[in-house]
Amino acid sequence: MDGVSTTPSFEHDRRLRAGFVGCGDHSFRNVYPALRYLPVDLVAVCDLDAGRAARVARTFGAERDYTDLGTMLDDSGLDCAFVVTGFERRGKRARLTHPDLVVQCLEAGVATWVEKPAVATLDDVARIRKAMAASGKAFGVGHKKAFAPANVKLKELVDRPEFGAVRSMTLRYAQPIPPLEALAAPQADGDWLSPWQHFFLDHLYHPLAVLRLVGGPVRSLYYERAETGHGMALFTMVSGAVASLHLPNNYAMRSIQERTEVAGDGGVACVENNIRVTWSPNPSRETLGTYGREALFTKDGAESLVWEPEFSLGQLYNKGLFLLGYYHELAAFCDAVLEGRPVEVGSIDDAEEAIRIYDAFAKGPGRLVDLAYG
Repeated sequence: MDGVSTTPSFEHDRRLRAGFVGCGDHSFRNVYPALRYLPVDLVAVCDLDAGRAARVARTFGAERDYTDLGTMLDDSGLDCAFVVTGFERRGKRARLTHPDLVVQCLEAGVATWVEKPAVATLDDVARIRKAMAASGKAFGVGHKKAFAPANVKLKELVDRPEFGAVRSMTLRYAQPIPPLEALAAPQADGDWLSPWQHFFLDHLYHPLAVLRLVGGPVRSLYYERAETGHGMALFTMVSGAVASLHLPNNYAMRSIQERTEVAGDGGVACVENNIRVTWSPNPSRETLGTYGREALFTKDGAESLVWEPEFSLGQLYNKGLFLLGYYHELAAFCDAVLEGRPVEVGSIDDAEEAIRIYDAFAKGPGRLVDLAYG
């Protein structure tokens, strides 16, 4: 998809026959609306609630609605499917429904995109990899933070020759770390998660998407947690860089909830709240002048560049669907399907690293955990 201008769905010459699994609040707010700008025809929707499936189909112009996924896959001749069902609730516990549905779609020969989290265990990863290999179809997982335009710009800055190698990263994401007794508790009945477990699994994807986008694969994890749930994690990256992740509890909602700062040999790049990007090159010795004797802070040569959207015009870039990365992650998946290639960002490898890091947190604070790649 063109990163500057966007084509409405009806103007695309090539369109995919798409099915959608799930008609809940999140999909209604944030995923279905993005289809208006994707190269897709929404053929069918599926939900366990027949009335809701019919209403969502009518709202977004789907040709058909179903309550059984197998029937939808048999009847509809789909090129791709979007799966947004999340967790099945049973009292306070929850079970991730995504893995079974993804495997069913892939085994039916349908390229599949699924909202995060894609998996709850490494066994889920193995099942999806097997289904991908058998079908030869693309798989993608929702990593919207890796597609948010501000973070894409951050990655572009970091990849510039003048930035040099990435040496360190600091990330902030406002969520607590669960207590060990809750996070490491055995899953009930095989795959039913406690409230803490499904909360942490669901939300951890967001900072990890940015960490992997900019820093690459993670080698190891060490973290500490305060009694209140505030915590700090330290990652060593395969590249040799180091990264810290600040996970604060009870953070003020109007403060800077998310912040990423990347330091390289040539400068520092920063993103705040997904909307403000700053590039600050390291000043030269000539620009620095003589310490203790500089009378002006306004000299040219050491200034920062700042990018941020305006909100006065009816542009797509200042709308949540685009600003937060929903459109861009779905567009990248559609491009991969149309071009017959694997998904690059938000891939099964990304899903596997996320669950490995989740499992490392479950081993408890104060331990250095190797993620055991390869």
